[in-house]
Amino acid sequence: MKRRVWRGIKWASLGVSAISLMLAVVLVVTHEDALTPTGAPSGMKPKQEVEIENPVIVERKGPRIVWSLNASRARQLRNGHMLMMKPTLTLYTRHQKSIPIQGAVAEFDPKTKHVIFKRHVVMHYETWKLECAELIYDSMRDEASVPGSFVASNPSLTAKGKHLILRRDIERLWVKEGIWIKDRGLLGLEIKR
Repeated sequence: MKRRVWRGIKWASLGVSAISLMLAVVLVVTHEDALTPTGAPSGMKPKQEVEIENPVIVERKGPRIVWSLNASRARQLRNGHMLMMKPTLTLYTRHQKSIPIQGAVAEFDPKTKHVIFKRHVVMHYETWKLECAELIYDSMRDEASVPGSFVASNPSLTAKGKHLILRRDIERLWVKEGIWIKDRGLLGLEIKR
């Protein structure tokens, strides 16, 4: 009697295993297209693009905001940088006055926190407006620089030059090359160097 029971259990187990194997084969055959990868050819990793709507990045030192960066949208590049569309970088002085910098596009490096604005760039500070083709903000040095030409103006002065450096923390700027200043005030001075 014991032998019959064990023999029955053995054949029942073998039958369940055979049915499971056949079911697995049927499922694999009928769903074969779901197992094949789509997109990239074999041997290549698929390119993953990450798009972010309205990104905001803020840098603080204690309770004070040093700068904030936002854009209408951003896309992650292969080098880890972010390409930002319609970006605005707002620098804050020691007295929390804002200095907004806007451009058509900017590339942001999350590791070094560098921001490179390209194309038409505009910066505002109090009554001053600065326009240039490229502006670089170096977060480690806490300075903005214009490597090429720029035009800065307020209601009474216009200044043109090349290679401007602005230090946010001490609210000072330097012009390294070819400064030209025109005073539209009472004296109507024009200074070239």
